Amino acid sequence: MGECQLRLQSLILQKKVIRIMVGLSDQESCRDSFKTLQIMTVPSLYIFSNLMYVRHNIDDFNTMSSIHSYDTRNKNNIVPHFNRLSKSLNSHRYQQYIFFNKLPFCVRQLKISSFKNLLTGWFKERAFYSTEEYMNSNFDDMTCSVNQIIS
Repeated sequence: MGECQLRLQSLILQKKVIRIMVGLSDQESCRDSFKTLQIMTVPSLYIFSNLMYVRHNIDDFNTMSSIHSYDTRNKNNIVPHFNRLSKSLNSHRYQQYIFFNKLPFCVRQLKISSFKNLLTGWFKERAFYSTEEYMNSNFDDMTCSVNQIIS
């Protein structure tokens, strides 16, 4: 997944501000400070806003089960629109599908307010510096959080 240059520059500026707020040197990591201050990083905000867009407009997206009647493990995933150019794969429109499909199904099914609260807390506990970190992250603890919300 490509990172937009503006987003990378915004993250660098955000890290500088956090370092100033907390009093860290330029060489010290500020990842823990994001978590302590409960502030989402720019990549986390980008992913979060895309996930919220999909969740608010979920009825506008097709799922695999609406295309065929086979009982597959991906039947609940939303289907990306066909992209003729590989350049389109880095667009936020396409990444919305990828980000949303990465979430556990039980999280996707939550009411919008519960979905937003769960994701907000989850992103604040992790300071993602890139979208790749999100894609490679473990969602097991998110599933446990959903079970607590439902209980």
